[in-house]
Amino acid sequence: MDYLEENRFKVISLNIFIHHLVKQIPFDDKTVLITFDDGYDSIFDNALPILTDKKFPFTVFINAKPIEQKLSQWMTWQQLKTLQKNNGTIANHSYAHQHLIRRLENESYFAWSKRIEKDLLKNQKLLEQKLNISNKVLAYPYGEYDQLNLKPLLAKHGFYGFAQHSGAVSLEVDRQAIPRFAFGGVYGQIDDFKIKVNALPLNAEKLELLGSDGRAIADHVLTGEEYKTQLRVTLDNNSRLAQLQCFFSGQGKLEKEIKQNQAIFKLSQKIKPGRSRFNCTAPSKQKGRFYWFSQPIIRSLPGGKWYSE
Repeated sequence: MDYLEENRFKVISLNIFIHHLVKQIPFDDKTVLITFDDGYDSIFDNALPILTDKKFPFTVFINAKPIEQKLSQWMTWQQLKTLQKNNGTIANHSYAHQHLIRRLENESYFAWSKRIEKDLLKNQKLLEQKLNISNKVLAYPYGEYDQLNLKPLLAKHGFYGFAQHSGAVSLEVDRQAIPRFAFGGVYGQIDDFKIKVNALPLNAEKLELLGSDGRAIADHVLTGEEYKTQLRVTLDNNSRLAQLQCFFSGQGKLEKEIKQNQAIFKLSQKIKPGRSRFNCTAPSKQKGRFYWFSQPIIRSLPGGKWYSE
């Protein structure tokens, strides 16, 4: 937070962020939105005093079930009201914090959609009743979403969706798949923080996932049988395309094949079950700043079954 203040970053609220997207108002350079997920009491005890001192607005995405259960590590409704009085915005993180993309055994699409709708709208109603929120913004639990089912469900109810794949945001961002940089654990070092908060949005004309056979696939949630997906990036800037590098979780820098205004990035190893991603960067003319986007991948076990977490 000292770094943001000393380097004159503009920290904005969730409402201002959404207003920019709706009205297509360009963001000032070095604009930041600070978010937290879940609602642990460490946000109240540790983060709030620092954010209040800096006068930084922030957002906390809340899943209400632990609050209703009065679990000891979660903030109370009264503490959340205190956050709101100190530049905090509260938004939806689902009620029960489930893996929203997963269907139960023998569950139909219709039954799945009704179950997930009930969970999300129950949480939204609680936040409206307890905290008088008016925004319709959801952070996906675990950052998990899919293209074919969950994203359209959010759009149907007028929700914006925040995920956890990394990248800077532009006005052209997918409103149901807004990227965020995660900080904490192994990603909590200041040098890593500096690089990421200075990242610039890289708007590809087209991002396509190709299966092991080279044919386009419709979703980044893969069956257990699809294990060596390729990424095809289309850019209208050929010099930036030449500088573009993509990395994959656990596999490092990827082989690149360029054809006209497209680059295909190929994996050297099979994708392991779980969440992973393509991270792609290209240098900008500004020293120390990179264009950055990522493409999430979620792979189930063979047979379409899910791994336990």
